[in-house]
Amino acid sequence: MARSGPGCPAWLSSSTPFSTPPTYDYAQNRPVSEIEYVDNPARHRYEIRDGETVAGLAAYRLPDEEHVDFVHTEVKEAYNGQGLASKLVAFALADVRAKGKRIIPHCPYVAGWLKRHGEEYADITDWPAR
Repeated sequence: MARSGPGCPAWLSSSTPFSTPPTYDYAQNRPVSEIEYVDNPARHRYEIRDGETVAGLAAYRLPDEEHVDFVHTEVKEAYNGQGLASKLVAFALADVRAKGKRIIPHCPYVAGWLKRHGEEYADITDWPAR
């Protein structure tokens, strides 16, 4: 049963019976913004956004109409250790698939991610020549 009333935190007043408080970053002394993953085609990169901050990116080039060639992935130091790069790559590869394109993993991080988790993307991955 939801709680409400004076002095009751907003997150506890929710109609959801088992609400949890928003995540708080004690090191930064602020609530954690909601992280989102987006394609920024104007800059040829997928981005991790924390509000207005670009917390990380996976840069790509478009060598032809069929391929998305991932060339670099990075996450700002303040965001390290949260698994954001892995989530960004998962988002980016799913987006590439949804657009009917193929992946070329020149970026060592993307290539490593595909070797560990990429069974579902094997059919759209073109490994670069060595």
